[in-house]
Amino acid sequence: MKGTLKDNFLTLDCNLNNYCIVPDGAEGTVSDYYTDVCGLASIDKTVYCAKTNTACKSAIYAYSSSEKRTVRITDLPLEYYGVDLAVYVKTAEQGEDLSDLLFLGRSSVNGADKSVILRLGPDGTVKNSYTVNFAAAGLSFYKTEEGQDLFMVLRDSGDEPNLVIEIGTLDDETGQFKYTSGDKLNLKNTGYKKHVQGIYYADGPLLLITNNAADTCENAIMVYSNFYCQKDLYEPIARFYVKPASSNYTQFAIKGACADENGILTVAADCNDLDGKAAYRDAVKKIPITFTRSEEHTSELQSPRTI
Repeated sequence: MKGTLKDNFLTLDCNLNNYCIVPDGAEGTVSDYYTDVCGLASIDKTVYCAKTNTACKSAIYAYSSSEKRTVRITDLPLEYYGVDLAVYVKTAEQGEDLSDLLFLGRSSVNGADKSVILRLGPDGTVKNSYTVNFAAAGLSFYKTEEGQDLFMVLRDSGDEPNLVIEIGTLDDETGQFKYTSGDKLNLKNTGYKKHVQGIYYADGPLLLITNNAADTCENAIMVYSNFYCQKDLYEPIARFYVKPASSNYTQFAIKGACADENGILTVAADCNDLDGKAAYRDAVKKIPITFTRSEEHTSELQSPRTI
C-alpha cells in the first residue's frame, strides 16, 4: 500500500488486501450481533478489537497476526454501547509489566451524561468498573506521575472545533474516574467534525481519529505532541487523510487505531461497497506510518513505506 506525503498531509490508498475481518457475531440475536467497531488496542503481538450494537451490547475480540484469526474473549456481552478501547500497562511490585484492557462505554447510544470504564484482563475477565460523570468519546492511559497512574478521557463535544481531554485517576475505592479542572489538554481539531472515533496515546504522539459523514468515505487522523510543554491549545503536528483505493465504496470509515510495539499503525475500517459484497466489512489492517520518539521528547513521523 502506498501513500503520498506532501505539506504534512499523508493521503493513503487503504485497499483491503492483507486484512483481518472481525466477525459480527450470532446473526439474528439482538444482544449478540455486533455490527460496529468502536475501538482497537494492542498488547505485544495481539490486537484487541471492541465491537458494539444499537442494543447497547458490546464484545471484545483478539487477533493474532501469526494465527490470522479472531477469537472472542468476552463470553457474555458487555452491557454498554462501546465507545473506545485502550491498554493499561501497570508495573507490579515484582517489576514485571501487567497489561489490561480499558473499555469505554455508555448506557445508551447517544448518552449525553455519564460514561463507564471497564478494566478487563487480556482473557476478557472484568476486574473493575469506574463511572465517568460526563459523556466521553475517547480513552487512553497517559502516564505515571508521583506514584499515580493517570488517564486521558476525551469529552464528547459534538462538532465543536476544540476538544477537551480530562486527566485523572481510576479510583478503586469509589469506582470513579477522578479528575481536576486544572489537569486537562485542549486540542484544536482540524480534522472532520462529524464524528470523533477515539484517541490513542503511547508515550509519544497522541492520535485523534475523526470521520466525516459515512457516505463521504472521508477520514482523518490528527497527531498531537509536546505535551510536556504547557499550552492553552495544542495544534496537530500532522494530519493523515485516509481514503479507500477506489470510488466503489458507499461507506468507508476508520473506527479505531492503535500502534504495535514497533510503532506501525493499525486501523479498523467499516466499509460498504456498491455491489454489497463488502457490506459493513470490519477490517483490521496495518498501514505504513511509523511513529518514533526523539531524545528531545518530540515526536517524529518517518516516511511511509510499503508493507
